Amino acid sequence: MTSSRPNEKKKNEQELDGTRKEGGGQSGLENAGRRRNRRNEWQNVDSGIKENAWHIVLKGYEVCVRQLGSALESTQTGQSVLNRTEMNTHRNALKMHTYLLCQFVDMFENELNANAKSAVGANAGRGRGAKGGRRGDRGPSDLQLCMDWFIECEKAVSALDQICRLKLDKLWDPPVAEEDFINLPANCCYKLLEDRDMASNANIRAAVTSLLATLVRRYGHSIACSVKLAQLLQCFPHMVNCLMAIVRSFIEDEKLTGVVRELLKVSFNGIDLFHVF
Repeated sequence: MTSSRPNEKKKNEQELDGTRKEGGGQSGLENAGRRRNRRNEWQNVDSGIKENAWHIVLKGYEVCVRQLGSALESTQTGQSVLNRTEMNTHRNALKMHTYLLCQFVDMFENELNANAKSAVGANAGRGRGAKGGRRGDRGPSDLQLCMDWFIECEKAVSALDQICRLKLDKLWDPPVAEEDFINLPANCCYKLLEDRDMASNANIRAAVTSLLATLVRRYGHSIACSVKLAQLLQCFPHMVNCLMAIVRSFIEDEKLTGVVRELLKVSFNGIDLFHVF
């Protein structure tokens, strides 16, 4: 029992440290408490309810994509002009739907990761032939999910990519999308890449690569993307093959050689390994 206390203390200190970016003081403590309560509440919810909530959030986001796309297209063709009230309404809806979708991906991934680690620990004493604990076996053996989480994640990332391809800058005044908003879909991508099975799935990896390319091309996410991918490479061994595939796609499909050079500069301290890819 005593061995777990230092880890719990460290976890609580990290949570409190994170609140400094959210205002600090009493408001920071309240934010930490709310995050802890959300985790506890989510873990106690029935799997069926979680799935229903996910489908509602994803469906709502797909509707948001269509409605916002139609509104922005009409302004581009000169058929209408968004007044300040309409602009604020669309922007708030966009931010709310994007936050919800990314938050749900994060919560599902956290719980699936925790369950997978628990399964591995439980099976450790059964020998190499023991079954369970593999992230690729998601479904009834883990969270008792009826849905295919890989397919659902691909849908979510594709929807994020669709909406980020719109001219979202028009919803802000001055017309520059907030960095905090851009970080939502970006961090969703990086969260999925932390997961070995997600990063190894060709469809997920292609969707993530496409979304990151959109963020780089439209919203100046190049340097942030390079730094984050380099950090993932240092922290997760499975990112070696994954990053090679992403870099190859950046060069051959997306024509984003600039971000690749920046990535190599960050990863290898200026050593020119561009020809390797």
